[in-house]
Amino acid sequence: MLFSYQRPIFIRKVMGLQPNLTGAKHTMTNSCTRPAIRSFTLSHFDPLALYQQLCPDGPGFLETLNPLPKTGRYSVLPLRWQEHYHFSNGQLYCSHQGRTTELGRDPFVQLNRIFERRARSGSFKSPFIGGFFGYLGYDMAGQIEELPRSAERDLDVPELEFFWIDVSAVYDHEQKTLTLSSLDPGVDLSRYEEAIKNCADETAAQPFCITKPFEPIFTAEEFMQRVQKGKDYIAAGDIYQVNLSCRFDGCIEGSSTGLYQRLRKANPSPFACLLSFPGLEIISSSPERLVSLRDGIAETRPIAGTRPRGFNFAEDRQLGDELLCHPKERAEHIMLVDLERNDLGKVCKAGTVAVDELMVLERYSHVTHIVSNVRGELNQDCGPSTCSKRPFPAAPLPVSRKNAAWKSSTNLNRSVVAATLAAAAISAPAAPPTSTF
Repeated sequence: MLFSYQRPIFIRKVMGLQPNLTGAKHTMTNSCTRPAIRSFTLSHFDPLALYQQLCPDGPGFLETLNPLPKTGRYSVLPLRWQEHYHFSNGQLYCSHQGRTTELGRDPFVQLNRIFERRARSGSFKSPFIGGFFGYLGYDMAGQIEELPRSAERDLDVPELEFFWIDVSAVYDHEQKTLTLSSLDPGVDLSRYEEAIKNCADETAAQPFCITKPFEPIFTAEEFMQRVQKGKDYIAAGDIYQVNLSCRFDGCIEGSSTGLYQRLRKANPSPFACLLSFPGLEIISSSPERLVSLRDGIAETRPIAGTRPRGFNFAEDRQLGDELLCHPKERAEHIMLVDLERNDLGKVCKAGTVAVDELMVLERYSHVTHIVSNVRGELNQDCGPSTCSKRPFPAAPLPVSRKNAAWKSSTNLNRSVVAATLAAAAISAPAAPPTSTF
């Protein structure tokens, strides 16, 4: 299971998706059959090029653009997909083969049941052999805690969307290997291998331009009023910190792939994505992972503390030293690490939660961050659903008194469709299922 916390660009779509890469009508079974796996060496992997050439109507991909020792090792490309799940207006829906069914009002419970029924036998080196692929919006906080709904919902965007993926490609940037997986053992993966090897390494630049400048939905005066209200919450002792957001709206002409091409060149990051759903596309590039769960180990990697990159090595080092020594930055970061330790402590075995990296610097194209790593051994009765809900939404937003901070930020932000999501690849569990969701 991989989650990354991201501040995305939302693009409204006119066209929808085709239901299947191959056009075949495949019925997903719930048996514990062993999936088909095929791995081979590949010197270069460009998920954008493969997405455009092999599955342009697919749900997108997750890409790492500057692999680091602790993050960004894998890129994930769904090759075939089945049901589409989305949560809107308090109801979870499933769309498949032209039919839409209501599943219930608790998306975590309903998706957990599907996940457990589709357990697969064996253990696998690949972090994603198939399963749920999509996003959790920030508004899913209302499914985790009892929160007021005072913000306006001005965009008809589902709070959660997943496709069930049954054929996928995962590239290991460290080992330079590509692993093809199919939850349907009848699929001939050699055909996918041949198609991938025959694809062009790169695609031509896609047309893209901004036709209406992006403008904030707040005026400067409105935003400062909310800042002052946030200070009032802090002074009253309700919260310790709040992080306000402001959406910018505009219009573009061109394709989402054209915009993504420009974003990944300008801001290469370990956790980038292009997600495509009916009526919506999401493009993002983020350094931060919400949580990973693999082989029973849960990890979260909080980021707090930022400085711009220097113009030369000496200035870059000076800015980094200043960042690490700044009392405000250190206090905020330690507070966030404590929160993550507490969150993982609720789902991990007693005595196993540890900080194996504390306040290290990670440098990216434009900024330097302070980063820590918190990990623990997951309880046997917990899994991806429980694990992902604890550190959600993984921002400095609710660094302490989480429930109170959620309520305060809901009151302060005018629009609930702000700028946060968790892009997820949640692998089908091994049988017997030990994970939930």
